[in-house]
Amino acid sequence: MNPYFTLGLVALIFIVTLLCSRQSHKMPEPEPMVADPDTPILGGDGVLVEDLRIEVPEGRTVVVLPEGAPAQSRGWHVFSTEKKHQEFIDFKLYRGKSEMAADNTFIGEYRIFGIPRGRAGIPQIQARFMVTDDAIEVAAQDLKRRANMTLKKL
Repeated sequence: MNPYFTLGLVALIFIVTLLCSRQSHKMPEPEPMVADPDTPILGGDGVLVEDLRIEVPEGRTVVVLPEGAPAQSRGWHVFSTEKKHQEFIDFKLYRGKSEMAADNTFIGEYRIFGIPRGRAGIPQIQARFMVTDDAIEVAAQDLKRRANMTLKKL
C-alpha cells in the first residue's frame, strides 16, 4: 500500500474526528427588547411599509430591514467602539426611505451595555432586528464571547 495514501487517510480521519467533536458555533438567540412605533410598520399584506434604518456617522442612515420585507424577517448591524474601554454603544432607529436621518421618522434610541474592555474598534457587537406583529424586537450580542448584551431604550 502506498505510504502517502495511508498518511492522507489518517489525516482525513483526524480532521473528520476533530470537526465532529467541536461544539456548534451557532450563536444563541439573544433576549429581545420590543420597540413599539407610534404608527403601524406592517401593511395589510404583512410586509414592512418603509425601510427600518439605523443612524451612522454624519447623520446618515443604513437599512437594516428593507421596505417590503415580510413579518418575521431579521436584519442586523455590527457595531464597534470608538474609544478605548468604551462601556456602551448608543444607536438610533428610524423608519423611512431617506439616507439622511433627519428626513426619516424617529422610532427610538437604544443603549447596548456590558461591552468588554478593549481597544477602540476591537469589540464587535451585533444588533439584531426583527419585525413581529407591528413591533420591532431589538437584541444585541457580543460576537467574540457569544454573550447576550443588555439593551435599554433611552
